[in-house]
Amino acid sequence: MTLDNTNKDIIKLRNLANNQQWFPCEEQTKRLLRQISPQDAIRIALKFMSYHLDIFEHYHPDVSWPRKCLDNWKLSKPEEREYDWPIYGGGYTSPGTNGYLNAMGDLRHALRSEHNSGKIWVNLVGNAIVAPINTSALGRWIIQHSYNWNVMGVDQSRILAKDDPETQKYKRDTWLEVANEIEKALGKKDQSTLNNKENPAWFKLD
Repeated sequence: MTLDNTNKDIIKLRNLANNQQWFPCEEQTKRLLRQISPQDAIRIALKFMSYHLDIFEHYHPDVSWPRKCLDNWKLSKPEEREYDWPIYGGGYTSPGTNGYLNAMGDLRHALRSEHNSGKIWVNLVGNAIVAPINTSALGRWIIQHSYNWNVMGVDQSRILAKDDPETQKYKRDTWLEVANEIEKALGKKDQSTLNNKENPAWFKLD
């Protein structure tokens, strides 16, 4: 893929975010993830996985393992990462938790096969970026408005949050941040290409 096309892909993601086209943002992000290294893709996913942590801890102040898990994955060398976390256990009831923990499980699968190439791997990492954006947007709205999520329910909450200007601004700004992070990673790749005459793409279209 040429630099011009790469720039167009970044511009497209920013335009989609500014126009609040959230699902196309998700698809465009996964397209861009194919153009960067697996290490940078993981780094970006770990950054956005942290966005829902404060909300989870607001509802579950005595549960510390999600933060310890992400810190371990972020700070440890690949061979020192721990994967035995109770990601699918606990029965936590709070806004966005199911989607968030499912995304954490997807990221765990991706980390265990960091050097694999293919659409499935990109989808796993993409989900780890997409889910926290959606769950944190919903959770922030519910906390800010002091709604009783257990009474209101997730469907009604999503309907109300969807039309909230501050929630839409948060999602737009976060998607623009995704674009910035991917652009930085692409810049690193471009510099690496200049330094190495042979730098084959890690990603192979299936």
